Amino acid sequence: MSFPYENFRLRFSFNRSLLFHTKLLLSFIYSFMQRSLSVISVRLIKISLGLIYLWFGILKLFQGMSPAEGLVIRTIHSLSFGSIPDQLGLWLIGIWEIILGFCFLSGFCRRAVLILFFIHMAGTFLPMFFFPEVTFTHFPYSFTIVGQYIFKNIALIVMGWILWENSFRPNPVVK
Repeated sequence: MSFPYENFRLRFSFNRSLLFHTKLLLSFIYSFMQRSLSVISVRLIKISLGLIYLWFGILKLFQGMSPAEGLVIRTIHSLSFGSIPDQLGLWLIGIWEIILGFCFLSGFCRRAVLILFFIHMAGTFLPMFFFPEVTFTHFPYSFTIVGQYIFKNIALIVMGWILWENSFRPNPVVK
């Protein structure tokens, strides 16, 4: 004759052991993912920024290919008070973007490149102040498609910020 709760004790001890091993396994998986994802995420940010900048920069070198061409020309014209020819300004921005793209893709993502990146990002927001009629349907909360195109650059700025923070670490995740 067995004690009625003996079976319960066996199941409970088995469940505690299973719970312990499950926690151990999940802890191992979590720490592995945390270490590997921190390395992978920084690399993916560099590749993403590199492809975006390379692609958009190349489009600016061919007249009529970039959807931002008119906006870039108007902004450069306003910034330079008309002293830089429109096509030259567009090419300079395109070359700047191509250089940034190659630097991000090649892994040459040092602080100087990030400073050039942040300067470029600041410039991308200028049309919101120079040409609010182009970027807003109802200022300041309802964007046109051009305003949305500009405003999404906040995500790129955050990506650059992550790379900047990584470059100041004593042991950066990815060099």
